[in-house]
Amino acid sequence: MQSLQWIQPSNLEIKAEDINEEMWKIAIKELNKMELVKTPQEKLNCLIETYRIISEMLSIFSDRVEAAGADDSLPIFIYIILRACPRRIHSNLNYIQNFR
Repeated sequence: MQSLQWIQPSNLEIKAEDINEEMWKIAIKELNKMELVKTPQEKLNCLIETYRIISEMLSIFSDRVEAAGADDSLPIFIYIILRACPRRIHSNLNYIQNFR
């Protein structure tokens, strides 16, 4: 993932009004907690909480009338994963999938 650190929000078509670096730092911190917890459920909860932070950030700070959908939140989630650069993400996801 280090080789993808050059990617910017615009590369993922994240709208300018959806960019909130401070909230993204909170989401990155939550995602990196996945390395500190042990059980598959706790690791899954870190992923869920990261996505929840993104969704809430979009609903709080966005000017749009309708709720943000996957077209808005998924690129931000991808960007958060790239910025967090979590160690062993692949093995953690396999662990969640196999032992949940």
